[in-house]
Amino acid sequence: FWCSFLPSRERWGITDVRDGRVLLAGVPEGSIYPWGGSKLLRDFAVCDPLFRLYLVLPVIPDDLTALVHEPDITDVDYFLVPPAEDEDDGVSFRVMCLARCKTKLVLFVFSRGAGQWRTVAFDSGSELYWASRRYYWRRCFCRAFFPENRLLMLDIDRMKFSVVNLPIEPWPEEYEMTFVEAAKGSLGMFTIFDDFDEKQGGVVFHLWYGILRKDGDSANLWQANAMISLPLSYRHYRIMGVAGGYLLLQDSSA
Repeated sequence: FWCSFLPSRERWGITDVRDGRVLLAGVPEGSIYPWGGSKLLRDFAVCDPLFRLYLVLPVIPDDLTALVHEPDITDVDYFLVPPAEDEDDGVSFRVMCLARCKTKLVLFVFSRGAGQWRTVAFDSGSELYWASRRYYWRRCFCRAFFPENRLLMLDIDRMKFSVVNLPIEPWPEEYEMTFVEAAKGSLGMFTIFDDFDEKQGGVVFHLWYGILRKDGDSANLWQANAMISLPLSYRHYRIMGVAGGYLLLQDSSA
């Protein structure tokens, strides 16, 4: 798949797909796209492949990119986001560029309605390491990070970061997890962990499901709702995703 109608194909790379649109990040004219790099890119285009249309966004301004020190950047995530609820006219969208530095995050946001870039910063106070891919839950994007074992959530309407603690146990060694909307709009979490079972004579895998609840002091606590033993015929499981009320698992032992 490629948006062949875009000019200068070599300078663009596909970074995300959402709601029928394709986000491409690019480098200046005459350059080649740096696949796999952690460099903060400033050129973006959004394509509609069905109607063969595209929009090249304004370059992220210098005064905004100055908020991050290039050598401190360890990871950059580029993705599409639904428009704000009061701007949802069927054609609006937002583009986000999340730069992870050693101890802080800087989010660059472009809104088609406003036609300009803005920034939101989050200072963690300690070094950040991602432990999961990006998830979307009730107009929030979230990613788990360690060593604090916390879930960082971005409310895309209020444009604010918040942090909740993840369950202390069980906790998977390879951080296989996904997040879903549970009953009454609560945050639900699936994760896979392994354990040694003497009766089985080896390692067994379990699927754990918990829901985030608030206690009397308004603190967030995880309530375990299910623990399912997985078939022993597979040696390693990977969570592929959730859709239509089903959780898709893959045997990744091969």
